Amino acid sequence: MPGHQIIAADYPELKLICWHCDPTKPISEEQAFALYERNWRYIDHERMTEDEQALIQTLKDKFGNGVING
Repeated sequence: MPGHQIIAADYPELKLICWHCDPTKPISEEQAFALYERNWRYIDHERMTEDEQALIQTLKDKFGNGVING
């Protein structure tokens, strides 16, 4: 079964690091995880919403064995 689709615009920090694509278009969970990993140093953890924290935890558990290698 394919993963869920994510709208980057729904998550403030993901929207900021999604500079190369339209943040209103769906991306796969794998793509979102890869964006977070590649751009982890740019994430403002203080501004992150609870929903985005939950998304990141889900993605870390699903694709990163519980971690982001950023």
